[in-house]
Amino acid sequence: MANSTKIGTRSIEITGLDADWYWNVELVGHSAIDKLIRKIAFYPSLATDRFIIREGSIDGATIFDTGIVTDTGARVDPHRKPLNMPLVIDISGCTLDTAASAKVVIWIE
Repeated sequence: MANSTKIGTRSIEITGLDADWYWNVELVGHSAIDKLIRKIAFYPSLATDRFIIREGSIDGATIFDTGIVTDTGARVDPHRKPLNMPLVIDISGCTLDTAASAKVVIWIE
């Protein structure tokens, strides 16, 4: 299964999570590319998953790191101030038991 990106008016949902994901590639031509990021949530496939989002590139600074999760509940990273930066998921930095069962939701404004 390949990454699947659904773009709504208030959120971006990424499922599949088996390849790198780039804000500036996945959102090109869509108005969401210029939106501010309000909150990020990761829904793990299994306890022991780990998910990381970086700023701008695979080698960019870490924006969101769940650490190794201990259950399958959502991990939410709310931002007090909206972020204005392109995000990157470096899938090789993540640990997903079943990539097809994990998802990420990014709330935008």
